[in-house]
Amino acid sequence: MKNWTTRVMDLIRNFFHRRRMIRWSIYLGIIVILFLLRFPIMRGMASCLISADEPEKVDYCFIMGGGSLERGKHALKMYKEGFASYFVCTGENVPSILEAVGTKMTEAEATAFYLEKEGIPKENIIVINQSTSTLEEAKVIHRFCEEHGLKKIMLLSSLYHTSRMRSVFDNELEDSGIEYCLVGAPSIKYKEYEWWKTEEGLIAFNNEWMKKIYYWFH
Repeated sequence: MKNWTTRVMDLIRNFFHRRRMIRWSIYLGIIVILFLLRFPIMRGMASCLISADEPEKVDYCFIMGGGSLERGKHALKMYKEGFASYFVCTGENVPSILEAVGTKMTEAEATAFYLEKEGIPKENIIVINQSTSTLEEAKVIHRFCEEHGLKKIMLLSSLYHTSRMRSVFDNELEDSGIEYCLVGAPSIKYKEYEWWKTEEGLIAFNNEWMKKIYYWFH
């Protein structure tokens, strides 16, 4: 009787041992696969943040607040290549780095300053100090278009901002008759599809994903 009981217990132990080994083998296999595919996965996560169009010729280009230098540079490129003539700069936040040196210049004003410095005529630049978020910018731009009879515009922001922007503007401009092309400005500090290689890329990627998730639930 004792030998039979011992054999049964051994069989049970072996069974659970094999199950445990199989389970850990599966876990290890998943880890190895994820490691081997880490770069395609990380690039895929970056692509989820990007939804940019090819530029189209319009009269007005709206530059979103924030990232005044990189967005300003790309707006200048649009001007030189003949895609837009007038530039509307938005964003009422004052960048902390400017506050630190005693300059109360908003994001919109900083972008406008750069454009004028680089040769775009002052009369072709409009500053709107009214918005602090993408949702607010969409409402401000919608109102501006209605007041000025604009039916086709360009929206310009950082590449990582374009996917979230598109969902906001699609909702805001629905049934308005206003069409837009959404142009993404590449970062001057990191490569969007290699974001993990720089601190700036890591921060930008993390921040935009957090905002994207927040917007999903609001």
